[in-house]
Amino acid sequence: MFIDCKCMRIVWLVDLRFPVYVLSVLYILLQLFAIIVFGCISSQGYKYDPKENKEVCLYNNDNNACNYGVGIGVIAFLASIGFLVGEYMFEQMSSVKTRKHYVLGDLGFSG
Repeated sequence: MFIDCKCMRIVWLVDLRFPVYVLSVLYILLQLFAIIVFGCISSQGYKYDPKENKEVCLYNNDNNACNYGVGIGVIAFLASIGFLVGEYMFEQMSSVKTRKHYVLGDLGFSG
């Protein structure tokens, strides 16, 4: 295995000749972390309050805090799927403008 710095990809020298791009691996890890974030908050972020006779959020008893965390997790998951598809389609983008828009969108969303 060696890293081709020009294209930012890991090339396996064994039987696998398929290059795995570093950004693709990072987007897959982003999907995993997004699932962990909104999964943990949505399943364990609420407790039952017998005084109010309903479930309340553990974060300062404010349901908006839990909704915000779940929303950010869902947005991160959907964005990582979009950027993963964009990484796959990047070599097939013939227009320099389209590539520039994709890279700037990725940079703006990640920043």
